[in-house]
Amino acid sequence: MIQRNVDTAAGDQPSREQLSALHEPHLQALAQRVEFDYVRLARLSSLSEAMRETRFAHRRPVATDFEWIPALIALLVLVWRFVPDVGQIERMRLRLMQRKY
Repeated sequence: MIQRNVDTAAGDQPSREQLSALHEPHLQALAQRVEFDYVRLARLSSLSEAMRETRFAHRRPVATDFEWIPALIALLVLVWRFVPDVGQIERMRLRLMQRKY
């Protein structure tokens, strides 16, 4: 626990605050002040529930670009068409070797 520096000669009282303590009412008040909602995530399921909660969701239309998908498909077809058949190359090499002998 880290405590702030206290000047006891000036009459300051030592801090008694636990810095790891949860002050939920304070956090709720802060969230309301900035127009947020406060959800305590005590369990993993509470995170899932908070993410699915409709009052926390803000739907907005977003422009989505899918033009790259047909281009990727065309590139894959070209690669598939023009990649040499490794077996055919090996057979041609063997035929050439047989002709030399």
